[in-house]
Amino acid sequence: MAYRKCFFFSLIQISNKYQPKKNVKTKNKNYMKLAKKILKYRERKNTFLKNEIELILAFYQKNFPRNYNFEIKKTINKLEKNRFKTIFLQLPEGLFCFSIFLIDLFVKNLFFSKIFYFSNRTIFGACCVDDNFVKFVGLDVILHYGHSCLIPVFKCIVSISYIFLEIFFDNSVMIESFIEKFYKKNNYWGLTSTIQFTSSLRKINLDLSRILGKIIIPQNKPLSPGELLGCTGFFLKNCKNIIYIGDGKFHLESAIMTNPISRFFQYNPFSHSLFIVEFSFLDFLRKREFFLNNSFFKKKNSGIIISSLGRQGNTKILRRFKELLKLKKISAFIISMSEISFDRLDLIGKNKINAWNQIACPRLSSDWSDSYKHPLLSTHEFGVVLNVTDWEKFFFKMDFYSQKGGFWANYYDSKSNFYIKNI
Repeated sequence: MAYRKCFFFSLIQISNKYQPKKNVKTKNKNYMKLAKKILKYRERKNTFLKNEIELILAFYQKNFPRNYNFEIKKTINKLEKNRFKTIFLQLPEGLFCFSIFLIDLFVKNLFFSKIFYFSNRTIFGACCVDDNFVKFVGLDVILHYGHSCLIPVFKCIVSISYIFLEIFFDNSVMIESFIEKFYKKNNYWGLTSTIQFTSSLRKINLDLSRILGKIIIPQNKPLSPGELLGCTGFFLKNCKNIIYIGDGKFHLESAIMTNPISRFFQYNPFSHSLFIVEFSFLDFLRKREFFLNNSFFKKKNSGIIISSLGRQGNTKILRRFKELLKLKKISAFIISMSEISFDRLDLIGKNKINAWNQIACPRLSSDWSDSYKHPLLSTHEFGVVLNVTDWEKFFFKMDFYSQKGGFWANYYDSKSNFYIKNI
């Protein structure tokens, strides 16, 4: 028994899992249980390290496309290192089908993590990070897939990991299609994409620059170079042609609004198709001006909606607008909503509210304002109505998550009194 006791005592000291205190008597059973746990953990970890590559390859071949990078190895190392027990997964609607396979892989290959949850809410972007809910429920960490790091990690009240979900594709078809269409070099081309394809932009830039000429990859900090959001675009001066890599029109439209004079080419890496995208910008501006002219804030009350879906609603923007309304002597009705729907606003507003200002997503106002009975304004348009900022007639501002954005944006420097000086 003395030999066993010394053996397990030395094993515990080597593993650094337990350091016995002096003058404390412990039974042999406690040593045996603790040593078995340590040996079991070591065996399981060693077997995982040996078969790690084979497991991940088999996992991708069975359940995932091979060109999708879910950063499995990086995620497992972080979860094991920090010993998170309860994990919350956030995936966009297009990735819901992979959530069960991810949880299955984590459960089989993690020692400390035991309970997994995944959100069934609609996730529009990284602004929907639900760290307040996770903290309230008592979970340890969030794994957010498919979006960039809009909300900094140090500002979240719960530990969070952003998995960008890079998608790799063969760009030879894209280059061949540009060779067929463009024979002469044109000056100043722009190149942009969503976060999934930003890692491929450098290689594409080198290949296309030989054919097209000088190519600019814009960056609107704090976003990555070439990254484009649906609520945050960029402005390229003297750039007549811009190439967008991705599917859908949501992200591309924000770049068209800020660069209406440019011509846009969209390459879809899934269908390998290249086509020109057009946008009736003048009609869009006329509609927005019509809604602005019908917003009589001086005569009737105004309603302010702050979103409670994740981190969409920014309380700092709400404070700035409350100060502006006090200076303008305008009464405001403030409500918090997780989802801005037509029926709810009609029931709440009726004949009392003449126009709404929403602190959520500017695309709700620009894309869906025709469906509301009363004007639904974005934060920038609300500043125009209050005569605090100017209305641009040649482009539409989309800088909601830009460091260069005004007082209506998320990263505006609150120390400066920009909006008070212009009153």
